[in-house]
Amino acid sequence: MKQPEITRENLIIEFNKLLPRLKAEVGPEIGQWLQGRRTVARHGTCSAVLYWPFWDSRQRSLGVDPVYFTYAVSYDPVRFELTGHDWALVLHLNTVRSYYGTFELREFLAREMKPATPRGFEWQEHPRQFRVIREFDHAGPVSELGEAILKPLARLVTATHPVLDKLFKELEGTAATGTARQQIIAGRKVPNAPASHADRPGDKKAMNRGISGRLRDQVVARHGMVCHLCQQAITDPAELHIDHVVPWAEGGLTQLDNLRPSHQQCNLSKGAGGKVIPPEQRSPARKRIGWKKNGGR
Repeated sequence: MKQPEITRENLIIEFNKLLPRLKAEVGPEIGQWLQGRRTVARHGTCSAVLYWPFWDSRQRSLGVDPVYFTYAVSYDPVRFELTGHDWALVLHLNTVRSYYGTFELREFLAREMKPATPRGFEWQEHPRQFRVIREFDHAGPVSELGEAILKPLARLVTATHPVLDKLFKELEGTAATGTARQQIIAGRKVPNAPASHADRPGDKKAMNRGISGRLRDQVVARHGMVCHLCQQAITDPAELHIDHVVPWAEGGLTQLDNLRPSHQQCNLSKGAGGKVIPPEQRSPARKRIGWKKNGGR
């Protein structure tokens, strides 16, 4: 049986139907806080991965960006982050990119959230974040996806949201807001930034190495799916990397004029100081590494 086509467009339709049903399923005490994205995002590193996030609407006022404490339905056909399945229900808990102490945040989440992991889900640890996850497959029509995941997704939210609620209540009145928050951001150093960035003026985002999904799309729209290193077409989205023409380690900025599409292995070979690997000699795209599985229940 042919796998139904999965596109951002048909997923957006289904997920926008799912959110009000999910709010009703978890009840008004939790549902009143849930806010979802109106579109489907692409993963910042692997554009073949699509996901729909939703979060607690109180987070922004507490200085916790929704993308760092977020629930999501993730579609990963290239198995970039998943193991044996294409789909996952997940709660991402980033413990690095927040306004609060990384150590204290990790300690709290490990102590409170790990035991709250519901049956059928798995608790996983990463040096930068935690996640509660359930991988699954869906072979039916996209229109039936919402019905298939409503109950387990509601179980995930019902089990874990009270821990987030406890955290948010402890943070009330402690978060920097407005001008104070801008001063915190302005005073931060770019993590692991090379010395060549020390005296560079301009936007801090341009001095960070990470490339947002929006910027990635702009690079592809400008240059097409063609590797600027080997001049060959990038036929597999899993192989798409965005390369800094002037290397970031040498002071190159993360901005549109300094970015080009490339094959993953062309980019990695360039970074390692090696030669560009011919297309016929390339191995499959490497999976993202770093997750430590800790069982589940």
